[in-house]
This record gives sequence, C-alpha cells and structure tokens, in this order.
Amino acid sequence: MDVDDDDGTQQPRQVQDYGIEVDFDSLTEEERADNSPETTAEFDAQIAKLNGEIERMAPNLKAIEKLDDVEAKLADTEKEADKARKDSKNARDQFNDVKRKRCELFNKAYNHISDCIDQVYKDLTKGKASPMGGVAYLSLEDSEEPYNAGIKYHAMPPMKRFRDMEQLSGGEKTVAALALLFAIHSLHRSLSLMR
Repeated sequence: MDVDDDDGTQQPRQVQDYGIEVDFDSLTEEERADNSPETTAEFDAQIAKLNGEIERMAPNLKAIEKLDDVEAKLADTEKEADKARKDSKNARDQFNDVKRKRCELFNKAYNHISDCIDQVYKDLTKGKASPMGGVAYLSLEDSEEPYNAGIKYHAMPPMKRFRDMEQLSGGEKTVAALALLFAIHSLHRSLSLMR
C-alpha cells in the first residue's frame, strides 16, 4: 500500500461487537448530533456508573471459593462427628457390658453367700439348749447397683432377741464373723469345683 493511495481520512476504530444493540431512542436529536467533549464525558460517567452497578450485582467469585472451603470443612467436621458418635456408642456399650457382668458376678456371689450363711450360723450356734441354733442373714442397701452400696449382716444368737451387730458380745461377734467367713469360703470352693 502506498501512502499516497490513502484518502487522508482517519479510519474509525473497530469496536468489538458483543451482541449488544444500543438503543438511541431515548436521545433527542440535539443529543445525537452533539459530539462535544462535555456530552461525551457525561455519557462516559453514566456508563461507568452503570458498569459499577453491574459489577456489584455480579456474584463475588471469592465468596464462591470461600463457600467451597467452608462446605469442605463442614463435610470433614461431620465425618469427625460421626466417628466420635460411633466411638462414644462403642465405649458406652463396652461400659454397659462390663457393668452388666460385674452385676451378674456380684449377684451370683451374694446369692450364694446369702443362701449359705444362715445354715452355717445355725450349725455353729446349735447346742443342747437351742437345737435350732441362731439366725443370720444378709441384706443389700441398694438393689440397683449393689456393689456401690453396702451389705448389712444381721446375726441373732440363739435364745436372744434381735440386736444390731455392734451390741453383740465379743464371742457372739466372733461366731457371726466365722459364719460369714465359712459362707464366703464355700463360694470359693464351689467356684473352684466349677473350673
């Protein structure tokens, strides 16, 4: 191309077409004909203002990224919470199993000793004056969790009325203690025979 071949006029800038059709109907004839820099600056300011409003209305892409991070953390936290719930349930089940076994073993021992103690005490306290012997029995202070509370031991020597253990004489307490000891020993003897 030769410089001389140019017609000497400036070519208009190519504007990329985004498929937007500009509607000039709202402009008056004077505004359409007015190419002054003030009018152009005024329209540019309005365009900038509208572009700012459009940008504010557009979704914040950083917020979407943050939302994804928060959702990932939530999913991790839910997994940890589920695992903690399962671990807690397993621990509670194990605790209840141990508690049940402890209660069964305690009740088995208590029932055996309670069944034996009266007969052992009768055998120790029989005599010519009292062929029936004395009376002894055990009672639980708490039947729900008996291993957490106490066991009351009552012994009534032959031909005497009921008294607390503290009010028995030294010999009567000794015989009552021996009866309890022999009843406990019978439990261990019966357990060793079961093995």
